Amino acid sequence: MSNQIKVVPYSFTSPSKDDTNNDYDRRRRDIAWAPSTCCTCYSSFCGGLILLILLIMAITIPLLITIATSTTSTTTIITTTSTTSTSTVTTTDITCSPACSSQQTCVLGVCVGVGYLSCTLTWSRIGDGDIVVSTPNGNTINYMNMGPSIYTDQGELDADCTNGTGPENVFWSSGGPVPPTGTYYVCFEPYFFNPNITSADPISVTIDIKRSNNTNLSATQNYTSTIRNNYACDANSMTLLISFTYP
Repeated sequence: MSNQIKVVPYSFTSPSKDDTNNDYDRRRRDIAWAPSTCCTCYSSFCGGLILLILLIMAITIPLLITIATSTTSTTTIITTTSTTSTSTVTTTDITCSPACSSQQTCVLGVCVGVGYLSCTLTWSRIGDGDIVVSTPNGNTINYMNMGPSIYTDQGELDADCTNGTGPENVFWSSGGPVPPTGTYYVCFEPYFFNPNITSADPISVTIDIKRSNNTNLSATQNYTSTIRNNYACDANSMTLLISFTYP
């Protein structure tokens, strides 16, 4: 009896080659296939997210550009405060020594005559100022024609200050002829001042008129430039301080 081996046929079930529902098989065969439902949902989500991001960028980018390029205009209001300063010059009475006579008065430590009529000039800072007095007869009294004489109508310059603040004085003595009746003119000539008279270094000039009937006058003018009139003095003189009548 021959030994025979019984071969039991081996059988197995292989997947069908026509299984078109298998994704792998369809790809291997180059058959078009549709992705699974899970993959489709994920792709839709990503596409929607990208569209949302693009929409946000389309809105925000122009807005940011507008803010970045916008210009803010600022108006600045400058307030200027103008301050006016007032300087006060205080004059202290200086006594005269020796004492003045009954026909005199003391001005800045100098005895000056009064009499029938006197014209006394002072100024605010040190220098050489000159008084000029024109009489109703047209005669002029100043340091070049001091009198008393017929050329001054008996008026006299008895105080001539060449370096100070005055006084300069023209008067008619009560012991002499009465001053002419009519209009008198008093002028100021700035002979020398250092620094010169300017708006930065002005000068204040005061004239005091005393009359025997006690009708006295006073006037003050401020000068911001050097004005001269060659010692002429009348109603049209730029150096005119005051005009008055006597008696």
